[in-house]
Amino acid sequence: MNDPEAALRRLRDLAQSYPERLAAATAAAAERGRSEVTGTSSDGSVTVTATGDGTITNVTFSTVALRKFDSATLGERAAEAINKALEAADSQGLAAAEDNASASALDEALDTLNYRLDGVLSELGHIERSLES
Repeated sequence: MNDPEAALRRLRDLAQSYPERLAAATAAAAERGRSEVTGTSSDGSVTVTATGDGTITNVTFSTVALRKFDSATLGERAAEAINKALEAADSQGLAAAEDNASASALDEALDTLNYRLDGVLSELGHIERSLES
């Protein structure tokens, strides 16, 4: 059978840890925006730097590429490097999303526990009133 006291302790622990979990999630989101990722074309002629949230901050062309390639080829190499940088940023985002999914699952479990505890408290109230009669 379920132990209401243990459930209540767990609920209290979860409620007390919520501000810390929220602060950690906020800090992780801010850190992601400050982190940098890079993408480089397969031939190394173009390197792109982006923030973890996908903002392109720098594009570097090698001097050889600027002399050797026409604008269409340079554009293809830049697009390749940009896509690689954005994929790296997306990978960071997926890891953060997994953390958020865990937090959401915990919040859902907390809501379910809260609902069940409300039922237990209601039943205890009925029992108490019946004993008083």
